[in-house]
Amino acid sequence: MIDSARDNISGTNVDLEEDWSGSHFGLRLGGRWTFDFFDQTKIVAYTQFLLASESLDQVSNPAVPAPNRSYSGLTFALGADLRIEPFQGVIVSPGLGFYIGQQTLENEGSVIKDANLVVGLPYYGVAVDLKLADWVALRFGAQQFVDMYRTSDTANGQTNTFTNTDVTTTFAWGLGFNIPVAESALAIDLAMNPAFFNNGPHVLSGTATGQFALNAALRYSW
Repeated sequence: MIDSARDNISGTNVDLEEDWSGSHFGLRLGGRWTFDFFDQTKIVAYTQFLLASESLDQVSNPAVPAPNRSYSGLTFALGADLRIEPFQGVIVSPGLGFYIGQQTLENEGSVIKDANLVVGLPYYGVAVDLKLADWVALRFGAQQFVDMYRTSDTANGQTNTFTNTDVTTTFAWGLGFNIPVAESALAIDLAMNPAFFNNGPHVLSGTATGQFALNAALRYSW
């Protein structure tokens, strides 16, 4: 939020980190359960709960044109995947679920209530895991979200409420590496940037693609 406020200032040469104080809190709880369904098939059920809050207060410089503000958000998701292994080293996982999220953003002079109240009913997708070798696996998939939004804002004592529905489709790629280390194992998972595959490396295509991987996870077992 500090970076966003800094972007809105032109020509003031103000270091906002010296003029603002704030607090941040985030909590993520999740669970996953696996049940045998039939031969070479399992049901993987999961749930996730997210809670976040943030506040930002101006402490010294009245020339910074951004009001004090606070934010709170809550998200709950529940879903299940059907894990199918039609061939050795190939796993196909169609899935279905729903989620609900709500956030409140408050500024001086205006309050935006339920600014992003969204119900995803449903979201669905499919993922494929290919074991290319004993030490590397390729993962890819797609999801589609049917989102119903309700936006309500209050300003100067007047409240306006809007609703709309949107359908969003996402694609994801990933690579997993299992590296043996003595009697232990090192696992590295990379969430790839889809634009890297769509646009190609910049040196070949001349199109900016961003970083190679979006995030990574490291696991060491012994």
